[in-house]
Amino acid sequence: MRIVIFVILLINLFLPKVYANDGSFIVLKINDQIITNIDLKKEKNYLIALNNELKKLKQSEIEKIAKESLIREKIKEHEVNRYGLDANTEYVNQIIKKFISRLNLETEQQFNEYLKNFDLTNTDVRKKINIETSWNGLIFKVYGDQIIINKDKIEKKIRKNKKNKKIQKQYRLSEIVFEIDSGQSVNKKYEIIKKEIIKLGFKNAANKFSISDTAKFGGETGWIDEDQLSDNIRNKIKVIKVGEYTHPINIVGGQLILKLEETKIINKVINYEDLINQALNYERNKQLEQFSKIYFNKIKINSIIDAK
Repeated sequence: MRIVIFVILLINLFLPKVYANDGSFIVLKINDQIITNIDLKKEKNYLIALNNELKKLKQSEIEKIAKESLIREKIKEHEVNRYGLDANTEYVNQIIKKFISRLNLETEQQFNEYLKNFDLTNTDVRKKINIETSWNGLIFKVYGDQIIINKDKIEKKIRKNKKNKKIQKQYRLSEIVFEIDSGQSVNKKYEIIKKEIIKLGFKNAANKFSISDTAKFGGETGWIDEDQLSDNIRNKIKVIKVGEYTHPINIVGGQLILKLEETKIINKVINYEDLINQALNYERNKQLEQFSKIYFNKIKINSIIDAK
């Protein structure tokens, strides 16, 4: 197998494009992995399936987003393969259910039919989820003992805020997490992103600029209880209206823009233990996401990326 790959790489080195019998040709080489035009087309279809707003972009812009997405995926896949990690099947099933819910579908059969419209299969999607969940497992393995959560502080805050209350305020948010390029200021990068938000909408700007895993869904993070948010983020959200977004918020590993999609009030008996566990999980996942960015940037520097 390695000999075949070497031959293909060698041929591609001396010819602009070498077509295989199926019409494919190499567009990217990432470490020892080859990406063809067929892979790129499938990635474009996958991203559009998750965020139909991408159809509004020029084909060249969609292709650029798809290439960046494939680069991230293949770098992660190369790393998890080095460690021989694989995802838990039950967890992959849970992610599939979340995909179905995000797309306003009800069953996996409906999801499979939906994917056919984009020339995709359930297996295609599961492979991608497997890579991502295996990567998350690697991040926990490497950084798990560095997670610092003040459980007492979180518990006291929730019990204080919910004292004598029977209501819960929740926010449905979308996010753009971005990094600053060398020699660029936060405000300058924000102005570039803001122009794209005005021109293309928040979802497409998230696909284009966000380095968060939520980018493939147009930045959607879903519903979250206000007490799960840090004081800083909650205060920023409280002063904007539905449909508006914040100025950049400094976080570990980058800058965060949050859009307020919707709010709701839930009247119910408060289960403090559930709220505390949700807040702990939220904080744990946020820290792991920050560690993920740090680790990814570290290994990306040592990756060989050859774009054709």
